[in-house]
Amino acid sequence: MRETDVILADMLNDVCTLLKVIDRKLEEILRVLYTLEDVVKEKEKQEVEKEEREGRSKKWIKFATMKITPDPLFYALSHSLPHFPDKKLVRCDINIRNGAIGEDISIRICDAQGREIIEESLLHDGSDSFLLTNDAAYIQARSNLMATGACVELALFAKESDEE
Repeated sequence: MRETDVILADMLNDVCTLLKVIDRKLEEILRVLYTLEDVVKEKEKQEVEKEEREGRSKKWIKFATMKITPDPLFYALSHSLPHFPDKKLVRCDINIRNGAIGEDISIRICDAQGREIIEESLLHDGSDSFLLTNDAAYIQARSNLMATGACVELALFAKESDEE
């Protein structure tokens, strides 16, 4: 029976070593993904700045800001979106503040009938922008943690026409 114990201990040791190697590789992959995400966001930001410098784009005018606290696990609370300006393109910038590292927040934007328009997940210190249609009525957020101190900040921008 002692031989079996020694063999089992060796096997468990090998499994632990393998798991440590896998963990290190996953950390490397995660770092690369974060780097790629940062590069993509920086490129998008540079493109927007270039368009604005060249005067080809219309101006974005902020018309509303909101803060919502995510519900743990469920889309339980609905937060009504303010009325959008008529016949204008609306951009919704979403940022997460005070989230825990590794925490992700899911955002869901629905119309008045409860039909989902957008559902996205953002990581702590993440941000994203969505173009919203006039039928977007409310927004919900949930967290993958049982308790969160995170806050989701929304800024709504309307696109102003240069020709008036």
